[in-house]
This record gives sequence, C-alpha cells and structure tokens, in this order.
Amino acid sequence: MKPIILFLLAFFSISSFSQILVTRDTLLMGSKFQISVVDDKETNAHSKINLAIAEIVRLEEMLSTYKSTSEVSLINQNAGIQPVKVSEELIFLTKIANHFSELTNGAFDISIASMDKIWRFDGTMDTLPTSQEIEFAKRNVNFKNIVIDSKNQTIFLKNKGMKITFDSIGKSFAADNALAILKNLGVQSAMVNAAGDITVMGNPPHQKTWNIGVQHPEKKNQIKKIVRLNSGAVTTSGDYQKYAYINGTRYSHIIDARTGYPTRLWKSITNVGENATICNALSTSCMLLTKKEQKQLLKKVKGFRIIR
Repeated sequence: MKPIILFLLAFFSISSFSQILVTRDTLLMGSKFQISVVDDKETNAHSKINLAIAEIVRLEEMLSTYKSTSEVSLINQNAGIQPVKVSEELIFLTKIANHFSELTNGAFDISIASMDKIWRFDGTMDTLPTSQEIEFAKRNVNFKNIVIDSKNQTIFLKNKGMKITFDSIGKSFAADNALAILKNLGVQSAMVNAAGDITVMGNPPHQKTWNIGVQHPEKKNQIKKIVRLNSGAVTTSGDYQKYAYINGTRYSHIIDARTGYPTRLWKSITNVGENATICNALSTSCMLLTKKEQKQLLKKVKGFRIIR
C-alpha cells in the first residue's frame, strides 16, 4: 500500500464552459484507483475512462502474484526449473527494476518477495523474525539471479524458492500506461491516481495546473506540500500506511534487500518527475538510502526531484 497523496479537486463532475471534468474511483490491483478525464461530454469521458480501466486490468493479469496464471506467478512457479516466456512489457519493467537494483547496490530488489513468509504486514505479525530466519530467507534475494533473455523473451529465476514482485512499481506502471491510453484517444487533460502514485497531463477546468497535496507522514489529513503539474508524475513511499507494530516499534513494509530488515531511515519520500514508474522506483529506493546516497542516485537519474 502506498501513502495517500491527496488530490485537491474534490468533485466528480464540474463544468467549465464546454469542458467537463469527470472522475471515477475504482478498485484495481488491490488498491483504489482514481481516473479523471476532461472532455466536452460526460458520456465520452466515461467511455475513455472505461478503456483506461481495461488497460489497468490487462496489466494486473500480467503482474499479479495472487493470480496463478499471471506472467509473474508463472515465473515464480518455475524458479530454479525453467525460463518462462513473457511479454515485452514485463521484460521492460524487469529491466527497470534491475537497473535500480544496480544503482542502489542491491538495496532495491524485486526478489525481496522471497521474504514474504517472515515479514508480514497484514496485521497478523506480532513477533520479530530471528536473525537466522532472516539470513535463511535472504539466500533467495539477489537481483543478479533474475535472468532476462531479451532475444528469446524469457525470464528465469536461478534458485528454487526465489520470487519476484512488482508491488513497488507495478501500480505506477499501470498508471503511466492508462494515461498513455487516454492520450492516444485524444484526451488532452487527465489524471490517473494509482493509490497515491499520480500521473497527469494538461489541466482541469478553472485551474492552470493539477494541484496535488502530499500528505504529511505524521499528521493525518494534513498536507505537507502542494505540487503543481501540467505534465509528469508524483509518487510517495512511506512507512506510515503499511507496517507491523511490534513491542512498541513500527516496522515499515519497505525492506532493505541488503540487510533483510525494514528501513528506518525516513518516514516518507516523494519524487516528482516525468513518469510515475521511474518516480516510484526512485521514491522506494530513496527510502532505503542516506541523504548522501540519495543525492548520488539523483545525479544518475536526471529530471526528477525529491521531497523529504
């Protein structure tokens, strides 16, 4: 679950001369998505929103770890056995993930899913895993054991017991793709909010920009900063929405793959940039890094800025 970024236009349909803003909330990929489209007719806007939703549903079928027939599930089921033929999109997304693993020296790693049995953030965890349990689970956490064969379009996990998950960047990727669908349909102004990972283009009626409020990590319903955008994305990673509370200490769901333990460096990190996928990879990565390491990372990934 991602921290909530509050969209500051709280309405469903507002007229501005011939333009109407239509917003729809829906549950996709296990989270709340909000899609807003500016059009001259409400029926047209809803038709376009339907196509954006269909794109997100299609990507969920590819990325889900809960659906046994998804590409990601098939990769996990065949870990240590054989490569799995996948879509070009999943090859592309896995390469992005592994690139950030390289940039963070292994702190960010989609094979962290292999530790899902010892760190649970669903309210059922009341004791900490032992150091031995963590070390045992870590044996299957290593992005270098994710083998991407672009020519044959396959992905292979070298070790049995390995798993990958795109919980960190999958919803953002879906948001980017949904916005691209809307753009291809001729929409000039729209917003896709994927559980707090927001990507926009154009502007809503009566306003020059989309105004996005970044939630304060320690003060519920209080906005820390307003980000104004006509194009681009805002994503936030934080430890205050999904965590385990054990012996008086809150343990974040964001785990440093190098140590096997939840990060405790930051309450939240927000990134602003050209697309939600990279923004989210950055915000998650930055949660795992010191301020000095964050600066070094942002020098390598141009066109993005951080809000702490």
